[in-house]
Amino acid sequence: MFKKIFILSLAFLGCMAIAGAARAEVITIDTDTTWSGEIAVGSDGVVVSDGATLTIKADAVVKMGTGASIIVNNANLILAGEAGKPAIITSAAADPSPGDWGHIMTAGTSTLSMNYAKIEYGGGGGLSIPAYLFIQQSGPVSIENSDLLNNNGSILVYQALDIEIHNSNIYNPDFCQDMGGVEFCGSSILNLSSTQIDAVNNYWGSNEGPTTDPAGDLKGTVIQGDISYEPFLTQAYEPEIPGDPVCSSADDFETIVLTAAKEYDPSTWFNE
Repeated sequence: MFKKIFILSLAFLGCMAIAGAARAEVITIDTDTTWSGEIAVGSDGVVVSDGATLTIKADAVVKMGTGASIIVNNANLILAGEAGKPAIITSAAADPSPGDWGHIMTAGTSTLSMNYAKIEYGGGGGLSIPAYLFIQQSGPVSIENSDLLNNNGSILVYQALDIEIHNSNIYNPDFCQDMGGVEFCGSSILNLSSTQIDAVNNYWGSNEGPTTDPAGDLKGTVIQGDISYEPFLTQAYEPEIPGDPVCSSADDFETIVLTAAKEYDPSTWFNE
């Protein structure tokens, strides 16, 4: 069943296209723009063009309407999160599910950079091969310290200069399915380009790594094409979150307070 799906998808590659009605209210970005806080994107989506850079800051939440996509055409998209404060692109639905919104697509000389990002519930309609991240054509693509979770379809790569994905979680933890008696919680990466994807040190949803043969044993997320994936993580990646120093015990706290009081006792300030 799973193998047939992939063969059928490849058969449609020649007619790959973005479908949909005319976009009358597209959010057009043609100058450098920064998003923070909560951003609502309607079903007509976003187009970033003319060399502009759209930066989505840490703690920003971009809520995508049904079928909405982000098209990056000869431009740049940066998701600049921080540890514990990801830049998020998600569904606007109250009860979200995979495929609620469309995809992120790069074309031309575009670049894509994600660090401490979270992409979820994408991969809905519009492409012959369902995908939530479609690298039609691009310059460098870098994904680090990110969560690509509960999406429909693939990371689909058609042509790219360079792609690196590291220290990231790529699977569907909340939306598993029974594949002939085997619980499968993965999604897929389909690399149709001649560029090798450097995807080492990622968690694929299984401690056995990704699935490299959909007709064989199902492990984690399916990967096909030229993809370097070893070594892989055997458990979900969790970035270290910077925090304030803390005392290890009440005794330590008391010692610190007493020492500070002794060193800064005002009665000693005028002694020799």
